[in-house]
Amino acid sequence: MLEVFLFFLKSMIKKKNYFYIFLIACFFNLFAGSCKPKNEPIEKNNERIIVVSIPPLKLILDEIIGDNFTIKSIITSDISPHIYEPIPSDLLQLENAELVFFIDENFDG
Repeated sequence: MLEVFLFFLKSMIKKKNYFYIFLIACFFNLFAGSCKPKNEPIEKNNERIIVVSIPPLKLILDEIIGDNFTIKSIITSDISPHIYEPIPSDLLQLENAELVFFIDENFDG
């Protein structure tokens, strides 16, 4: 798709169709300007978040850190870690976390 666009753009430049080039540039600018930044945090009240993989890590960090951070566990106590499959909200939590704790790649999957 990009190759077709570049070929089309090059042919317009050769023909000196600057009006069409201007229209394409305006369209691209409008499209690119309407996109939101990717790394925009969603958390409210400037909440500082630490994400852990399993509930025992959450319990340990709750005792160590206290109230300075909000600690969230991806796998809750009502879900078996053996059959867990991540969902989009889990990935969003990981993206917005300041720190992520897990045991081991082989242990946590």
